[in-house]
Amino acid sequence: MCRYTCINIHTHSSTKDAAVYDLIQYSAHDIGETDYAHSSFVFGVHPWQAADFVAADFELLVQEAQKQTGFFGIGECGIDRACSVPLSIQIPVFEQQLLLAITHSLPLIIHSVRAYSDILALLKKHACSVPILFHDFRGNAEQIRQLSAYNSFFCVGASVLSSVKSNEICRSIPLEQLFLETDTAHIHISEIYSRVAHMYGITTEDLQARILQNAYAVSLLK
Repeated sequence: MCRYTCINIHTHSSTKDAAVYDLIQYSAHDIGETDYAHSSFVFGVHPWQAADFVAADFELLVQEAQKQTGFFGIGECGIDRACSVPLSIQIPVFEQQLLLAITHSLPLIIHSVRAYSDILALLKKHACSVPILFHDFRGNAEQIRQLSAYNSFFCVGASVLSSVKSNEICRSIPLEQLFLETDTAHIHISEIYSRVAHMYGITTEDLQARILQNAYAVSLLK
């Protein structure tokens, strides 16, 4: 029987709660200096730092990380049309990380700002089949439908506690494709579970059980 009640699919620090599975987000810039031996973690090159990406160095980091039992996947990476880094830099950097995820059969955690169509085109181009987790998903029902042609999951965070729009987005996500996250918010993940369970009209325990199933589906839990 799983000892976890909650999955926090994207956070930058551990809750230190034995009942919570925290997936820690690291940057490729500091992963080599991080003591991650006892953490479940991902790392990638965020689109804001895409200009610093060196493909050969990043691949070596991935190969080293695969020696750690807690390594889950690559990310967050992606495309952000609201930041100052040119798309001519962002897109190739994201594509290279996507290809590495496919090559090594690793899940990919995606940051997307006004770029779901760009990302969809690349998933289609490379016939992507690895699990894709959309961090802080802000898309709509049609984008969920299109992205669901791939092995996609959609992550919702603390904005559901205060944003009507985020509530509407969350309710459009099928439960079998849903994950919850705190990201950088200084709250316990249980607050988000409680809110989202109420929105779906189910118990918190049923939501926890469903998201645990999703975690097994992407091999976060074995």
